[in-house]
Amino acid sequence: GLEFTRRRQADAWYSRDAIACFLALSSLDDLDLSRVYMLGHSMGAAITLRAIQALGPRVRAAAVWSASSDGGAVELSVPLSIQHSEGDSSTSVAISTELAAQLDAAGSSYQLKIYPGEDHLFTGQDFDDAVARDLSWFERHR
Repeated sequence: GLEFTRRRQADAWYSRDAIACFLALSSLDDLDLSRVYMLGHSMGAAITLRAIQALGPRVRAAAVWSASSDGGAVELSVPLSIQHSEGDSSTSVAISTELAAQLDAAGSSYQLKIYPGEDHLFTGQDFDDAVARDLSWFERHR
């Protein structure tokens, strides 16, 4: 709930939970853990960035929408799709453009798409386009 998510470093705790969940999946039968992808929106983007840093190439590719922080993602080994609305008033598009600049400088594989508008969570055609863009990204990184 909001009381917990607004605590200092809440995204770090959620990241820990996401990593533990992934590691627990290996105890289940009939899962193809060689094709794991991760997507996070807003604070979920920071969670995704931390998780893929910890899990490394066990995650094939990842996507972040409307990132709320860069999560120290300069050294990613996981291909990353970044999408953000230019006028997002909840999280600044500068977070995503700076993340892309860091990944570019590090030689990491990424794609960046900035949408016109003000949506924090994409709506309408932008939502459809964002989903299609990430599905294509994941398909390219099978």
